[in-house]
Amino acid sequence: MQIELNILFHSDQTSQLKDIGIGYDLEDCETRKMMFYNINSISVYLDNGKEYASIHANGTEYVCVDDYQTVINKINGLKKTPL
Repeated sequence: MQIELNILFHSDQTSQLKDIGIGYDLEDCETRKMMFYNINSISVYLDNGKEYASIHANGTEYVCVDDYQTVINKINGLKKTPL
């Protein structure tokens, strides 16, 4: 399986806020496309009342801009598509 998801990464601003212990909104992070070839699990990630999908892959957690159910639907859609 392979799937491309939009993942949140720290911007210069959010990275600086994190370093000095000040809160920030995930909506202020940068979005980058990332290709996954292996996903170990997916869970709900909540931030300021907004739901995201937490992607767990090879011991690392990634926060996807999509919500949990949207990611599940994308993965299930891939399984139905012939190669």
